[in-house]
Amino acid sequence: MINRELIVGFSYNEQKLETFFRNESIIFRENLWLDQELLETVKGYSEEQLKAFAEKDLQFHLEIDGVRLQCLYARHDEANGFVLGFAASEEITQNPDEYNKIKLGFRMPQLAGKKQFSVILSEPTYGVDILYSNQLQNVKVTAIPFFDHDEVITNLPNDMIRIELNEWVLPTSGVVFVWEEKE
Repeated sequence: MINRELIVGFSYNEQKLETFFRNESIIFRENLWLDQELLETVKGYSEEQLKAFAEKDLQFHLEIDGVRLQCLYARHDEANGFVLGFAASEEITQNPDEYNKIKLGFRMPQLAGKKQFSVILSEPTYGVDILYSNQLQNVKVTAIPFFDHDEVITNLPNDMIRIELNEWVLPTSGVVFVWEEKE
């Protein structure tokens, strides 16, 4: 069985996200907005500490077709961010007659001054299902989608928002979640 490496990237610099992660193995990339003290701490982590941070603090997980992939490594990439490496078998990722269902989840730490969270698809994707859970108290979250189709937005209990599309979504489509304090 042949293994294929899949990479997830987190950038510390919003302006460099696109250029920092130009690699065909990267299946997900995200800005990681941390306060300066935590940012310096994370930059000083060993690879094992960085992996533990991703698994425990970010609670990052990746599944393909219901199979949870093990994180093989976490590596710093200069001062711009870090990557997580996963292995998936050739059978899971390369069958030309089938599409794979990719599911990822994470808990994103957020700077107090950042009152938005963006989800942007960079590749053509079929069957988008985005579930956003708000952990902030006394805030109202609004989803502002920018897909090419009618979005199905459902406001769920416990300040959760779900967006579902059962069709192809073009690159640079997505949604921005914006929050403001409740009055």
